[in-house]
Amino acid sequence: YSPQESERLLHQTYTSSLTLAQSLGCERVAFPLISSGIYGYPKAEALAVAHRAIKDFLQQHDMDVVLVVFDREAVALSKQYMDTIRDER
Repeated sequence: YSPQESERLLHQTYTSSLTLAQSLGCERVAFPLISSGIYGYPKAEALAVAHRAIKDFLQQHDMDVVLVVFDREAVALSKQYMDTIRDER
């Protein structure tokens, strides 16, 4: 896959999962940082794609979404990313 194709597929994975959860009546869903573990997708990029996909979905739907990170690198990146998001508001 090309980097653009990988990003598109990852975004689509989140969007499809959120759409399915909504169709099943879910009010809350939690995701790991998809593809950033065994598949080796760079964590910073995976976090950015997850954020965009979740943000795009939540602009049109009401749901609680939790992004779960499992290792120190992902936690540190998430903290930096959350600071950036807060600054945007």
